[in-house]
Amino acid sequence: DDCEIAYPVKITVLNPLPVELLNFEAALININDAQLAWQTSSETNNLGFEIEHATQTNLNFEKIGFIQGKGNSLAQQNYSFSVENLAEGMHYFRLKQLDFDAHFEYSNTVALSVDQSVSIEVFPTVLNQSNNTLQFKIPSAESYTIEIVSNLGILIKQFNIDPNQAGIYKKQLNIDYFSS
Repeated sequence: DDCEIAYPVKITVLNPLPVELLNFEAALININDAQLAWQTSSETNNLGFEIEHATQTNLNFEKIGFIQGKGNSLAQQNYSFSVENLAEGMHYFRLKQLDFDAHFEYSNTVALSVDQSVSIEVFPTVLNQSNNTLQFKIPSAESYTIEIVSNLGILIKQFNIDPNQAGIYKKQLNIDYFSS
């Protein structure tokens, strides 16, 4: 005679995952500023996130900021953090997620390359009476100083361009000025 007896069973999870991180990304928002963004699908006991940074010349991560967490949440949360004035080179970022009870976990590390060289395309390269307009292909909405130099290295003309966005800009020049 088989007899089954059912007993109530209580299961306690001692260390639930404090945060389910959906993604963590870094992107340049201009020549040397970055935007870090991440999303969580749920949070348990989440105090917040320390943002840590390292470079190719200093691989020791250092805290550069903190974003407050939502504590306990089953809803998707979106976070972001801005980093300004990054030097040229490779940059590495990671999150240190902190619990209210002092436990922590690290996110994956994301890398970002900052290249501060700016290339401005200028065309045409030869001006004459019938074609006296220079065009500049500007990569970003920053101020630029344009210098026109002779083949002997003599500065002929200098002017500033302050575009409100990236694009192609035109500057008409007085050709008579160049012949003197």
